[in-house]
Amino acid sequence: MTAADFGYTGAVSYDPESLSYVYDTGKGARIFMLDTNITYGVTLGKINSKTFAWLEEQLAACAEAGDSPIVAGHHSLLSHNPRFDFSYKLGNGDEVADLITEYGASLYLCGHLHTQHIVQSEKLTDIVTGGFCVYPHRYGVINYKNDGWEYEAKAADIEGYAESIGSTDENLLDYSEYGYNFFYDNAYIQAVGGLSEFVSDPELLEKYAVFSAKLNVAYFGGDFSELDLSFADEFLKDCEGSGWANYLSFALADAKDHTHALWPIETE
Repeated sequence: MTAADFGYTGAVSYDPESLSYVYDTGKGARIFMLDTNITYGVTLGKINSKTFAWLEEQLAACAEAGDSPIVAGHHSLLSHNPRFDFSYKLGNGDEVADLITEYGASLYLCGHLHTQHIVQSEKLTDIVTGGFCVYPHRYGVINYKNDGWEYEAKAADIEGYAESIGSTDENLLDYSEYGYNFFYDNAYIQAVGGLSEFVSDPELLEKYAVFSAKLNVAYFGGDFSELDLSFADEFLKDCEGSGWANYLSFALADAKDHTHALWPIETE
């Protein structure tokens, strides 16, 4: 069994201009898997005119069959982090969003940013499911119902898997600590490098590096519940002008309002 068996080989339609395809679940929903990449090695994304026409044709067929469309692609359609819109948000994302919502799509799934992040417009929920290679290795669970859908992000049970196969690897058996520390340590090193030019006091630099490393881990995991934000404003003020603080300012905005968190959301 290969990845192709989970949709591609059973597709009801293939786009001749890309690797895009449509899979009919047979349960009142069709999944549109969009190839949003332009070419190998280029991070920019766009749906070309021929693929756009194919997409509209297939959305019409979906509507005629009385099915609901669920759409997925590598690049996001809506803005998740304004600093990374270029090459992360689809080049013609607004046009694609208008098209799919016109045919009843209310859910779009994507990746690329690797963060667990959710944004919503008036008609569309755009979900970046955290990269499975990034701690805490989340995956999305969608429960589709006749009157809507429910989405929840869950973390892979690495420790349970290690126990089930009889592994003796201590890092796997205590992965919650190992995985966190691996990601945290890398973020801490980046923070020290990115802030040392702006913060001369060693103790303050350490304080901000620890804070921003914890913030980065929380941002990618989509869970800010354990994060102490008591000196977040102080951090942004003292580190103003640094690329690291500019990047994390968007994470802090999410941490403060909790509107982009990973808790279950649903629509009807």
